[in-house]
Amino acid sequence: ASFNDPTRFYTGRVALLNKFRHKEIGTVVAVGNVHLAGGKYDEAVGLEQSMVEIKETKTYLLDQLVKLGAHIVAGDFNSDALA
Repeated sequence: ASFNDPTRFYTGRVALLNKFRHKEIGTVVAVGNVHLAGGKYDEAVGLEQSMVEIKETKTYLLDQLVKLGAHIVAGDFNSDALA
């Protein structure tokens, strides 16, 4: 999964996936943490795009983390500039 796609956002993005296993029953829970596109630098680029494109970029990043196996996703989701 690529979180540093320059065609989708100006600044690089970071994601982390941790898996936790219950000691007694062995159940595994995967928790993902991501810093979505947005903020000062991405908004400057993002404002040239439509809100649909900005939402597609954020959805793309979340989809990539889910494809890696995240059951729970947390992080800095950055609100939309015009929201």
